[in-house]
Amino acid sequence: MKRFSKRTWVLGGVAAVVAASAIGAFAYWTVSGSGSGSASTGTGNVAVTVNQTSSSSGLYPGGSVGLSGNFTNPASFNQYVTSVSASIQSFSYQADNTKPACTNGDFSISGSPATVGQDVAPGTGGSWTGITLSMTNAATNQDNCKGVTVPVAYTSN
Repeated sequence: MKRFSKRTWVLGGVAAVVAASAIGAFAYWTVSGSGSGSASTGTGNVAVTVNQTSSSSGLYPGGSVGLSGNFTNPASFNQYVTSVSASIQSFSYQADNTKPACTNGDFSISGSPATVGQDVAPGTGGSWTGITLSMTNAATNQDNCKGVTVPVAYTSN
């Protein structure tokens, strides 16, 4: 009976290691499994603040000023703003009782709602424009409108 040489034993050991590796790799690739997971959405949008950044001074009977601005988004995610609407809040001012009071009826808004169509990132950004504030040229005395600050309210959607 012939004994195996050292070289034969080494080659046999290498062949055994290669064969075991192939079987192990085959077993790894045939493993199957299953699982599950979930994710949830946030509770909803966080209201953005509409900021007016344009100067609206210098109005006079028959005159107009353009209004424009940006947004403050307090959320930690982008929010889409479709449009901005403006309205004049009710007020009455009468410094001189011998002349008609200055009221919200002495002013008008045009261009509202203004189209925005922007994704607004967290913080202050984005922009809006296209709304005009006008002072009517009434047939009555409008002296009580001198130096008046017209309250304008903005909404976005």
